[in-house]
Amino acid sequence: MSEEVDTESLQKLFSYMDTNKDGQISVPEMCSYYARTVPGGCTIHDAKAIIEEINGAVNQSQSATINRTAFFYFKLLAECGVNGEDLETLKGWRQEFSKYDKDGNGLLSKVELKMAFHAIGVELDLNEIAQLVASIDVDRNGYIDFLEFVTLMKSRHLN
Repeated sequence: MSEEVDTESLQKLFSYMDTNKDGQISVPEMCSYYARTVPGGCTIHDAKAIIEEINGAVNQSQSATINRTAFFYFKLLAECGVNGEDLETLKGWRQEFSKYDKDGNGLLSKVELKMAFHAIGVELDLNEIAQLVASIDVDRNGYIDFLEFVTLMKSRHLN
């Protein structure tokens, strides 16, 4: 993987594809994206297949749409495959993230992040955690999602 996950570019791409801004990429939005970016576009069947592939690889979901987390995680998996990176490291980080995501909402709160650092023997106060979150929280929601967690893990070499 590259030294830093380009979360801003991924967020921009997701926002560009999510034309109705509902936080999901639907089959029509996928078709629209390909029509704008690839000569010949793609068929509805192709768009459905792409969405099924992403959801199957990420969370075994049969949803007809892709949410932001699934999109980002799939892009990370694709990057690993293309660059020959260590997929096991990414899977391990996913397990760690899930372990610290105590409420299972797909986000780490400052308290959950503090507990994660404590578990690996790093003591940070909530002010330090808040500064850390501010430095990697691309969507500025006050929480760390999985992609932001990967950025943190890579920048801090905490695997």
